[in-house]
Amino acid sequence: FEFTFHKNGEDAPARRWILKSDSQGRVMLDDGHKVQGDPFYPDEKGQPCFPRGEVRFREVKAPAGYVLDGTLHKVDTTQLTVWNTREVENRLLTHSMTLIKKSSAGPELEGAVFGLFEDEACTSQLFEGTTGSDGTLELPVLQNGRTYWLKELQAPAGYRADPAAVKLSMQADMQAQTGSVTVNDRTYQAPWQDDQIQVRLEDGRLQASLVRINQVQSALPETGSSLTVKMIAAAGGFLILAWLLTGNRKDNS
Repeated sequence: FEFTFHKNGEDAPARRWILKSDSQGRVMLDDGHKVQGDPFYPDEKGQPCFPRGEVRFREVKAPAGYVLDGTLHKVDTTQLTVWNTREVENRLLTHSMTLIKKSSAGPELEGAVFGLFEDEACTSQLFEGTTGSDGTLELPVLQNGRTYWLKELQAPAGYRADPAAVKLSMQADMQAQTGSVTVNDRTYQAPWQDDQIQVRLEDGRLQASLVRINQVQSALPETGSSLTVKMIAAAGGFLILAWLLTGNRKDNS
């Protein structure tokens, strides 16, 4: 946080400090929380204090994974003898991703069921959804820097499900206005666009779309079906015919 002290209604600060929160989220007026700035004003006991005037403060850097609160707070210290506790709340930095399911033949596929998991073994499920008529599925918001696994639980009729889970993470820095999406350990820096993934960064939040392709299921006969029996019988007939022809050629030689 940046703190400034203003006296006599002046807009220009008389002193300025950068203070950071501790492990309990507290920001205190002391050297332990001070990052940089002017000397503190001492009270009659030599402890840091704010004189009578106006104190202004705002967050200049949010904790990792949270959205910066840039609100400017003003506190009138002319009537204060004890500083009142003020709270600033940070919300989690989240990103959005759209899944696009396509056939290896080209068109989008409806009816693919996906699960989003927080573990590689895909035992702790966070979300389950089905692609719509346009082949898309909006995943729930993904937290900044958190790793997820996306797995196809059921393929559309006539297609084979992908047995492998997709490892996903989305990471952005709001202050630097940079971001990237990592898919199976390959990182795509925003902005990025190709046939499989699109990534863009807007106001520090990532928006991405990911294409997953299903292969057409092979139309092989099931073991024990009547078609299988017919195929085996036909193969046997060809073998017998070949043996008879071979025998005849030997007899005639």
